[in-house]
Amino acid sequence: LAAALAGLGGVLVAFGVLITIGDDPSVGVIIAVSLAIVAAAVAVKWFLGTRPQAGAAALGALVVGLVAFGAGIAEATDNALMELDESVF
Repeated sequence: LAAALAGLGGVLVAFGVLITIGDDPSVGVIIAVSLAIVAAAVAVKWFLGTRPQAGAAALGALVVGLVAFGAGIAEATDNALMELDESVF
């Protein structure tokens, strides 16, 4: 139960970091913050991996960071495709 709660805590911390970037961030900011979350999660897992709660919290933050990174890449790709579509037609 403690590891599960720690995993949820990692998710909440990562969401809190994402919320602090503001209402309308640029795609670059979303990608940079998500990569910072992923890097922090990997560092926690690497250095504190022997503790199950730290590993669970790192895994929760890693999942949120990867999803945010994917959303940022998808948004950047969508923007690039929209600009390409407007230039063709």
